[in-house]
Amino acid sequence: MNVVPNRQNRAVMYLRVGSAHSEDQKILDLQRQGCRQIAAKHGLQIIREYADIGRPAVLERQTALLQLLENLARQHDAAYVVTWHYSRVGKTMDQIDDVERRLRDVESSIVTLTGVETVKRFTTLLADTDEH
Repeated sequence: MNVVPNRQNRAVMYLRVGSAHSEDQKILDLQRQGCRQIAAKHGLQIIREYADIGRPAVLERQTALLQLLENLARQHDAAYVVTWHYSRVGKTMDQIDDVERRLRDVESSIVTLTGVETVKRFTTLLADTDEH
C-alpha cells in the first residue's frame, strides 16, 4: 500500500444536497462552512472537496461520493472524510455501513459534527443488543 506521509491529519470533504434548486446553494455553503469548522475542531487539513448536487442519498447515484471512495482507495492520501451529518452519506444504516466499511478498507473514517464517535456508539449499542 502506498501511504502518503502525514495522512493522519488530512481529510476530504463530502457535501450533498438532494435537489438542485437555487436556494440549495445556501445549504451547500452552510454544509461547507460546518465541515470546515469540524475539520478545525479535529485539527484536520481538507485536501479535496466532493459535492453531489441534486442527488438523493442512494450510493449508486452519488457520483461524487463514489469518486471520493475510488480516489481514497487509489491514493490513500487522507485518513478522514468530513461531512456535515451521516444523512449526507446515506439514508439507510445499510448504506452508511457500506460506506464505512469501504473507508475502513482504506484506513479512513467519517468525521461529522458530533465526531467519529457516533457510529462507534451505535455499533456498540447494536453489539450489546445482539448479546441479549
